[in-house]
Amino acid sequence: MKLVGADGGAYEKDQWKESVVLGPSERAVVEVLFDKSGIFAIQNKTPNKTYSLGSITVSADPVEVSYASKFNTLGTHDQVVESIDSLRQYFDRAPDKKINLSLQMGSNMTKSMGGHMMPNGQMMSGMGMSVPAGGIEWEDDMQMMNQISDTDSIKWKIVDQATGKENMDIDWSFAKGEPVKIQIFNDPNSMHPMQHPMHFHGQRFLVLEHNGVKETNLVWKDTVFIPSGQTVDILLDTSNPGTWMAHCHIAEHLESGMMMKFNVQ
Repeated sequence: MKLVGADGGAYEKDQWKESVVLGPSERAVVEVLFDKSGIFAIQNKTPNKTYSLGSITVSADPVEVSYASKFNTLGTHDQVVESIDSLRQYFDRAPDKKINLSLQMGSNMTKSMGGHMMPNGQMMSGMGMSVPAGGIEWEDDMQMMNQISDTDSIKWKIVDQATGKENMDIDWSFAKGEPVKIQIFNDPNSMHPMQHPMHFHGQRFLVLEHNGVKETNLVWKDTVFIPSGQTVDILLDTSNPGTWMAHCHIAEHLESGMMMKFNVQ
């Protein structure tokens, strides 16, 4: 399988992949060469279970044009490289903004959780839950926690590190055409550490670094998937004036407050 694109178009260069990991709102564009006929499953695989999403039927009929030779070559997308070139001067500067992703639970919720073992083997205590392997909670099997939680007892949070402001109290303002470097840290010490797909409305961005390691193959994005305990640096292309929202794209987290606004003018 060849990964060629993401949320906002093509990568700088194609790359071979066995699979792709996507959060809600993320997109991937892949090319697949079927060298034999048959029915092929499209699957979502987690460490514990495989889900069938659909299938592709490939007929044995002869084709007029074969793209096999083109598929076997990894391409470079010069137009994408050129669209990024003017922004490379901003890549190594210190972040303009830093935010943490976290969770706050009400006292009643914390007492109800104390000392319980969940079906997936994670221990819940008054101090919170352990970080899932790889920072990703693949299955939602915490039935007890889901039953007793509501928007009054659970508050998923975006926290501005500079001001301490949270969620919709954050009031960022940016100038149109001046790129903004944002560092996003997913706090593994929160009461319930898990992944967050962070989505920015109205603008596109580049993911520059994961945990301090520079990305060497860039692509325009509008959502970035951040496992628990990880840090991501993005460069926001502030090209679209207006007041916009940024939020976690897990619906329950958004409903529980995990959203903020920013203004481009």
